[in-house]
Amino acid sequence: MDLKKFRTEMQQRLSEQQLDNVKVRPFICSGSPLNCKIMMVGYNPAREVNLDVFDADIWDDDMGFDRESFAEHYDIASYNDDLQWNRNHIFQQNLIDEISNHPVIETYLYSVITPKKTLLSPQHKHTHVFDWLYGILKPVLIITQNMDVIKYFEREANKTLVRNTFNAITYRDLHCVILPISHLSKKWNDTQMYHLKAEIDELFNLIDV
Repeated sequence: MDLKKFRTEMQQRLSEQQLDNVKVRPFICSGSPLNCKIMMVGYNPAREVNLDVFDADIWDDDMGFDRESFAEHYDIASYNDDLQWNRNHIFQQNLIDEISNHPVIETYLYSVITPKKTLLSPQHKHTHVFDWLYGILKPVLIITQNMDVIKYFEREANKTLVRNTFNAITYRDLHCVILPISHLSKKWNDTQMYHLKAEIDELFNLIDV
């Protein structure tokens, strides 16, 4: 699959789920999502940015997703709404930067944007887009700090996931490792972030990706 096919197929999935005219954000990454073997999974996106999923300002069929341009638009939206990047979001971006040798895609169980998760309508609580993305990328590692996401994977895998530990699971008939971590904004300092990076490096060395 090339990036153009990735774009057209995702657009098709969004249309099939009647999400093509709804504010959604299925993913964020740097460059090609097809290179990403780590998925950082949240519940659903909370902050609206005035961009289409494949807006020309953030997407190119040859280069992929422009994370820096997206961050600029995100900052503008935050400024206009008199909001700042919260501590959790900063820690999350720091983690992504720390493990830059393993490309990360930020994604969500549910793609529809709502300021609060309780505002997500029942009709939009489906994982079709996430499952498609998961099946295309076949990630080695899923990282999540969201309790609802952790509970979702526990139900799907029919097992208890140990926090801050690599857990082998099967999801949608594909083997994967999931790392449910303590909430980044409350628990992690720079030293712990460094050790987490080392553990992720070791995992990828063992798997020989």
